[in-house]
Amino acid sequence: MFAKALFACLLLALAAPPLQAQDSDTVPTTRGQQLLGCAREPNPEVRYKDCSALIESGAAADKTLALIYLNRANALDQMKRSEEALKDYAESIKLNPDDASVYYNRALAYEHLKDADKALADYDEAIKRDPKYETAYVNRGVLLNALGEHEKAIKDFNTAQVLAPNAPLIYLNRGNAYEALKEHRKALEDYNKAVELEPKSAGTHYSRGVVLMELGERDKALADFNTALKLDPGLVPAQESRGILEFQAGNKAAATKDFKAVLAKEPKNRIALTAMADAAMGKDDWKEAVDYLDRLIAEAPKDGPAYNDRAWAYFNMDELTKALPDANKAIQLSPGNGHIHDTRGWILCRDGAADNARADFDEALKLGAPDAKDLQRRLQKAGYYKGAIDGAFGRGSKAALDEWITAKCPEEPTG
Repeated sequence: MFAKALFACLLLALAAPPLQAQDSDTVPTTRGQQLLGCAREPNPEVRYKDCSALIESGAAADKTLALIYLNRANALDQMKRSEEALKDYAESIKLNPDDASVYYNRALAYEHLKDADKALADYDEAIKRDPKYETAYVNRGVLLNALGEHEKAIKDFNTAQVLAPNAPLIYLNRGNAYEALKEHRKALEDYNKAVELEPKSAGTHYSRGVVLMELGERDKALADFNTALKLDPGLVPAQESRGILEFQAGNKAAATKDFKAVLAKEPKNRIALTAMADAAMGKDDWKEAVDYLDRLIAEAPKDGPAYNDRAWAYFNMDELTKALPDANKAIQLSPGNGHIHDTRGWILCRDGAADNARADFDEALKLGAPDAKDLQRRLQKAGYYKGAIDGAFGRGSKAALDEWITAKCPEEPTG
């Protein structure tokens, strides 16, 4: 699953109920403008200023003052001053404890502060006060899904669907929950409905493409990624996933084009860096591979396979003093990986450490990488093994391996 997290946390922002400006015959023009600004001004800094002026004037009270505090809190949260916003939400609740929207909006602020428990508690309070609060069910479901509570999330989305049967985001988010549970067919059904209701949503086409990949429906998945990128050319996860599909299908030119585009937008994208390194190694451009792997390791210093790939590139560049430390680091980070022991075996063998090389090749075989048939083919191509390629690594195969190791690997026998 690539980049699924992008649409896992969609939130339906709910603006506070707008304040009604009083008639200009009874309210000074400035006060009327402030009321409008506090309620409807799209710029949060201006809205904060207008709401503050109304609070300081002392002219508002009770539920009207509660709405002013709510609007100022929302402005503060929008300005990324969520801690301050909590104080205004508390004042609003004190003045009007039955307003479900205050709890809802405060839950959003708690989410921005990464306090999931308090956010959930406020969504509960909002729903308690308004059992038909559809967006509260949706947001609570999204949060539960992000916390791994997928079944509970689906219950919330089911309730929201009853309240708003034609809301595409409900189907999208429920599809995400089903996908997290690996219930791909149910996820696909929900994504289909979401696309039907909102055919121009790039995110929905992307999500459906991901589940179609999981179901092995490559052509349909590719069509969805193409549509998603047509609707939103900047949607990196769709370009990333399309690149993966093209790479798997052997369309390396198309895949490379996609991954280069991803890196132009996100120079530190690990999937694209890995793919570009693989492409470079596939054409024996070891220097280019090292360049990409240097960038990948800078972003993922604990990625054992990345060190292994760079070790293999250095090996092919005859830079054994760089290759061996990378192979050692790879084994330290990813113990039990047969491919890495195989890589280090080649390096040690070329470096003249026959006994150590033999130990690594033995370990690689035990771990299943390379498999016995692959190693038999390598030895056969190098002229050391003349038996059947049967995967039974018996006396003849072992003797051939020993003979080859004793010769200290003058060349790399590739399969």
